[in-house]
Amino acid sequence: MFDTLTTRLGDIFDRLRRRGALSEDDVGAAMREIRVALLEADVALPVVRDFIAAVREKAVGEDVIRSVTPGQMVVKIVHDHLVQTLAGDGGTGTIDLNAPAPVGIMLVGLQGSGKTTTAAKIALRLKTRERKKVLMASLDVQRPAAQEQLAQLGKQIGVKTLPIVAGERPVAITRRALDVARREGYDVVMLDTAGRLHVNEELMLEVAAVREAGKRLLVAGVYTHFADAAEDPAFTIVQHERFLEAVEALRPVAPEALLHTSGSAAILAHPAMHHDLVRAGIAFYGYPPVPGPASLRPAMSVFCRVAQVRTVARGESVGYGRTWRAATDRRIATATIGYGQGLPRALSNRGHLGIRGARCAIVGIVSMDQVGVDVSDVDGVVAGDAAMFIGSRDGIRIGADEVGGLTGTLPHEILCGISEGIPRHPGAAPAALP
Repeated sequence: MFDTLTTRLGDIFDRLRRRGALSEDDVGAAMREIRVALLEADVALPVVRDFIAAVREKAVGEDVIRSVTPGQMVVKIVHDHLVQTLAGDGGTGTIDLNAPAPVGIMLVGLQGSGKTTTAAKIALRLKTRERKKVLMASLDVQRPAAQEQLAQLGKQIGVKTLPIVAGERPVAITRRALDVARREGYDVVMLDTAGRLHVNEELMLEVAAVREAGKRLLVAGVYTHFADAAEDPAFTIVQHERFLEAVEALRPVAPEALLHTSGSAAILAHPAMHHDLVRAGIAFYGYPPVPGPASLRPAMSVFCRVAQVRTVARGESVGYGRTWRAATDRRIATATIGYGQGLPRALSNRGHLGIRGARCAIVGIVSMDQVGVDVSDVDGVVAGDAAMFIGSRDGIRIGADEVGGLTGTLPHEILCGISEGIPRHPGAAPAALP
């Protein structure tokens, strides 16, 4: 999303800079393009309206229109307002550390929510952008190797971590970390707490105890994740009530904590549970887990190339295990995608790729880096043609939901299974193919 928005704004700015003079119509056209770019990046409509109105008011002023470099001045106005919109009035875009050092930052959440890597990212930002001396300490004595994981991340980013002491409890670790930070002149102490599989009293009491030990620690957010928001509204309501009870227990030590509970299903099915923040997951990719607005559409397309096309004679086989044999002479294309790139092996002899506007059957076993496709009924297929695994093109659609249905899984798994080695391109995927 951010790459696409950057590209769109960059193109608009380049056109503005190239113009020697600007009229109000020129500025108006640029504002319309910026509006569309922001909306396509899922910026809320009220935010876009206010942003465009504020920029337009300054950009069509006489000082801008008659300046020597009007395009550059409009670009600066847009940039300044983007910064103001993201950082708030008077904001600097930096993390507020307005407290006597060492300032404690505690990360709290469920198991697997990414607290440890987030701790390292925040620490790196504080070190590189804000020139702060940061100490990281793991309070996770529950998960095997959790403390060592934080130590390794610290080495990678050049941020010191508190030495591990076997058997030490979270509150004692907190006190030791703050003591070291005070003695050695650290500005910030990052405390990575243990995750749980659900919100429970033990977790809340541990957070409160650590907060009390730290005195200056800020609990910035409290969140949970619903087990079945798409299918079981009654249980989701019970979960939400339990979460609110836990929040009330934490309020004495976290009076201003932001609350968030809702993934894609709850965003669409339970608007009353949105609270301060939401976490769009699969819906962000255009596959809502419950009925959603028609404007949601798949955001990812996956393409490969046809490497060769050959005639396979009647009775000959294709692929490992010889699981497919030609009933008649057939034209078989070899496509450069396999289970190593994210094409499920379970699609062997049952899935399709889209080639030249036709759904072409996968034949034989899906290999690591290639797959056979029957193109006998499609005219003109040659090496170099694009083959679509997921997406919409030339009147056909092959969605991650369809692939998931064929392979007995969710579209989430199909999308997450796309190899990191496949280049990512913003915009229309066919045009982006190398």
